[in-house]
Amino acid sequence: MFVFSAAYCNSVPGINTAVVDVREDRPVGAFAFQIEASDPDGDPLTYGITGIYSSHFEVNSETGEVKMKSMLDREANDLLNIEVVVNDGVHADVTKTVYIAVLDANDNPPVFQNLPYNKEVPEVSEPVIIKDVNMDAVTAQHLTVVTLKE
Repeated sequence: MFVFSAAYCNSVPGINTAVVDVREDRPVGAFAFQIEASDPDGDPLTYGITGIYSSHFEVNSETGEVKMKSMLDREANDLLNIEVVVNDGVHADVTKTVYIAVLDANDNPPVFQNLPYNKEVPEVSEPVIIKDVNMDAVTAQHLTVVTLKE
């Protein structure tokens, strides 16, 4: 006698998200990033986040869409990590550390040293260089100002 037996094996879901970029000027309530996860069996997934920096974000448990819950500050911390949690309703929670690179935005006003800048220049002259020394990497640059005295 020959007996054939088929067994159903349900697979564990996987989390594909590893590193995401989020600008520090994303407003509260705005889209931050999408948790990318899949289940080989097509089971519906639920999503969550935990960890010390998870308080900056809120996740839609049905879609994996993550929105800003509070503002970020790149000058205070330029790399955050959270634990992403996915569950397919069959297996125990699957977790993965996701790193969030906080991208700089021009959110600090320029700061100039040695004020005031009063300099007379001839009509034909080299440019006058003024340096902005604020904390934003994107604006720490030289500003060129040319004025003509009548």
